[in-house]
Amino acid sequence: MAAGTNVNVVEFGTGSGCSGALLAHLVSTNGQVTSLDIDRYLTVWADLIHHERSAANIRAFTADGTTSFTERGPDDRTVG
Repeated sequence: MAAGTNVNVVEFGTGSGCSGALLAHLVSTNGQVTSLDIDRYLTVWADLIHHERSAANIRAFTADGTTSFTERGPDDRTVG
């Protein structure tokens, strides 16, 4: 996957937030990463970690990725 600067990426499956943080670093401050997971605990925890590390270009949302999520679109890349 080519996730360069100024790219908007949606990630399905927040998990620990580690892969999202790596993506946020790759897209730089002009891009954004939207991470989706059905587990609210994981998304809240990941958002807290990203905030503590001043990663302002990533947000985790509790949502089902199999349905439409338009809050932060459109996306240039998808990671599953």
